[in-house]
Amino acid sequence: SAWPGVAQGNTPPAQPELKDFLEKRLHEISDVEPNHLRQDDSNQPAASSDSMWTIATLARQAAHPSIAVDVASHLHLSFASATGLTYAYFDGTTWQYTTVESAPFDSVIATAIALTPAGQPRIAYSLNGLKYAYLDQTGWHTELIDTAADTVDLAIDAGGTPHVGYNNSEIRLADRDNAGWHIMTLDSSGQSVSLRTGNSLYIGNLHMTYILPGGVEYAWNYAPRGEWHKYLYVSDPNARYSSMAAFYNGEAMQLAYCSCAGNASLHMDYWDYNDIHHNEVVDGGTPNWTGGDLSLAAYADRQYIAYFATDTGPHLKYAYKINNIWTLEFIDDQVNLSPSTVITPEVALAFNTAGRAYTVYNDGDGVL
Repeated sequence: SAWPGVAQGNTPPAQPELKDFLEKRLHEISDVEPNHLRQDDSNQPAASSDSMWTIATLARQAAHPSIAVDVASHLHLSFASATGLTYAYFDGTTWQYTTVESAPFDSVIATAIALTPAGQPRIAYSLNGLKYAYLDQTGWHTELIDTAADTVDLAIDAGGTPHVGYNNSEIRLADRDNAGWHIMTLDSSGQSVSLRTGNSLYIGNLHMTYILPGGVEYAWNYAPRGEWHKYLYVSDPNARYSSMAAFYNGEAMQLAYCSCAGNASLHMDYWDYNDIHHNEVVDGGTPNWTGGDLSLAAYADRQYIAYFATDTGPHLKYAYKINNIWTLEFIDDQVNLSPSTVITPEVALAFNTAGRAYTVYNDGDGVL
């Protein structure tokens, strides 16, 4: 494939250069507070252990969920089920389920869903290789991208080009054009890939994070198949379960991760408008606290995290800032975070255009 090389280095690029790039696309922070606490339809996949959230069970044997919300606030899910790779669509009234590719439940290793600019679902997933599924008027179609993948993330740029970040012993990125799929290697090792695409000025501008033994690596480019730049964004050998969100009109990067050793804790790491670096402890830091999978999403230039944690007990929790103070909520306390859990709990978080939050997750016992 016609990919140029990756710029290497363990130190950040010159901040004025990165700042100038980001500030071209900054927009004024909205004062609208998202309606992240309201979920009135019990058929929708929000969770609740109190009156502020509502729980609905969508499947009894499920894993590796991913969620996207379209402009009409209709929900699109991908996950592994008893029938294989499953796509679920909520039209505002009822759920529709489709088996995209039939397979045994434990054959599907990872899924990620995203929508095209026209609102059509696309799924990247690991099932006997890294694959890509797309829906058209004749139904679902699948394509093989690579021989294997452990973690997968999918982003679709404003031009409709799909980009797949994944680890296959190496950290790799694939994109698709009329000639087919093009694959490049970003790093010789890594895990927990998170991928986002910019939506202004540079169509195809990408941001990726992944975990290395020394911490969380951040990589980005300025144009499709342009030169990649990367550096160790968070130096923490105990970093796990990272998730990235596009910020500042889809360009600047925000990172949530768990520092999972000693008095473990959930962290938010970001640069603000004044080019000041922040690394904030959101939750944890006590002897009994342990973290699990997490998902970070941004709405109106604010960060929101859904995450699993054990403190007074196993919970799915939700964190957000009000007046510059992190506020924590319990979403669901009926989850299984035992180390012996057969199905690892995973969570995905997304917002609709009005700021309503949706989480989809498996509870550690296979219930979605």
